[in-house]
Amino acid sequence: MRSLATYYAQLSSRDQKALKILLAFLVGCTVVLGVIFPSYRFYSENKQTLLSNQELLLWMASNRDNVSMATTNQPLTQKDLPLIQLVSASADDKSITISRL
Repeated sequence: MRSLATYYAQLSSRDQKALKILLAFLVGCTVVLGVIFPSYRFYSENKQTLLSNQELLLWMASNRDNVSMATTNQPLTQKDLPLIQLVSASADDKSITISRL
């Protein structure tokens, strides 16, 4: 670090000024590339997600009556069986073949 400081001190004032301008430019580029671009991308992605979710919410609200008519009035009951028997019974009801490895 000291060697850099002595090297900088030995440079002419014109070269020191050029290095300061270059350093300011590099700091500016780092801020833009490291903070502003990722922030803008994050904002854009989340705005798109918000618009998509709002559209879905409007669709759900407009189709509320259709969904309520499609539901059955039969309560869902779970049999008092172990899980493996419940899965097997459900598969048999739906004519699904389950193979165990």
